[in-house]
Amino acid sequence: METTEVTTIMTRLREETRPMHDEAENSPLEHEMGKGTLAKEKYVHNLEQRLVVHRALENALRAARAAHPAVAAVVDDYQFKEEHLVKDLVFFGRDPQAPRVVPSSSEMVEWIGKTAQASPVALLGIHYVFEGSTNGARFLAKGVRRAYALEGLDGTAYLDPYGDQQRALWGQFKERMAAQPLTNEEADAIVDAAKQTFRFVGRIETEVWESEG
Repeated sequence: METTEVTTIMTRLREETRPMHDEAENSPLEHEMGKGTLAKEKYVHNLEQRLVVHRALENALRAARAAHPAVAAVVDDYQFKEEHLVKDLVFFGRDPQAPRVVPSSSEMVEWIGKTAQASPVALLGIHYVFEGSTNGARFLAKGVRRAYALEGLDGTAYLDPYGDQQRALWGQFKERMAAQPLTNEEADAIVDAAKQTFRFVGRIETEVWESEG
């Protein structure tokens, strides 16, 4: 079986998604979040979108662990964020069982389902984007706490799920990903899924930004 070099997948993910990563960091919604000037309604509305996406992704990842050894080796329950999002939404008085979903979130959920059926290992590309986002999200959490006078993890459990363990856990995630003996086809599928994830997140955040909250 033809395999990639062990470092190739992380190098490819980092380099081939860099323009999309930079664009995401400069989106109006995330820019205002970091400044501490994002309207609370938009912040909460965005949490609702993340909930439906993570709920679909994490259900798919649980099933994919039995379908592909690389997914089983990389994905751990502590990485799942649905519980954090539920806590945040309940804190803000929103029903996590009835989120207000924008069209692009629904489309992303459908795409995740199709990806899981076509190529379970490609889910690692989606998972990579969200795990990687926790690095910058710790900074965003500071702006959110300042903006809404929050204390501890109230309302920001999703943005800051790992606390002081962030760097170590991200390093562990990267090592696990890099260690997987992926075929070139599997690596391509993972990178393509990561790119598509950035596109979907951008569309979702634009819809939230342009909504009334």
